[in-house]
Amino acid sequence: MLETAVTPAGDLIQKRTSRTGKISLIKVILLAGMLFAMASAAWDYRTALTLRAEMRSSAELALRLTGKMAHSLPPGAIEIMPATVFKTAFDHPELKDVSVWASYDPKSGLVSIRSSAVMPIKLLRLLGIARMDLRVAASSVLPGSESPG
Repeated sequence: MLETAVTPAGDLIQKRTSRTGKISLIKVILLAGMLFAMASAAWDYRTALTLRAEMRSSAELALRLTGKMAHSLPPGAIEIMPATVFKTAFDHPELKDVSVWASYDPKSGLVSIRSSAVMPIKLLRLLGIARMDLRVAASSVLPGSESPG
């Protein structure tokens, strides 16, 4: 849009005016919101991946310790020990509904552990995402057992 004006010296000039200033402000606000949402998602997903890796490490630790002590444990305790070790090693009170299941097959010597937890979301809650479910599973054949198959 062109606007005509007269200078103090009497010269006629044309100035270009724009209505895009208001539109640019809206774009900046939308862009800032999108950047905040992406940063929030990155933060919450990084936290979830870190906690999941810790869950995996705790499950593997539980299996290693069970394998080292299996020769001195009664069969019933072999199924209980991985869950007990996991709960001791993985202590995160910020997580909700932390569950651990362990199983032992005496025929194959296979010990399995599964765990799940719910991570409440902090930043992405503004976008309607309230929680992330974390799950891990690990298994191992006890030393001295026959391999399945």
